[in-house]
Amino acid sequence: MDVRVLAATNKEPEQAVAKGELRQDLYFSFECVPYSPAALRERKEDIPLLVEHILRDINAKHARHIRA
Repeated sequence: MDVRVLAATNKEPEQAVAKGELRQDLYFSFECVPYSPAALRERKEDIPLLVEHILRDINAKHARHIRA
């Protein structure tokens, strides 16, 4: 079986292991690939896409449609 897990945290995993907040065997069973995207304030060109996505999601929940 091939399984992939994508997880996110607001803590540094190595520090959490050292403090006993994260099990060491669990942490080392994953192949960790750290990814730290730039803050949204540094990617202003992404804001219109994000707003459109959020509006579509809200409208879908309320059975409305965006007219472009």
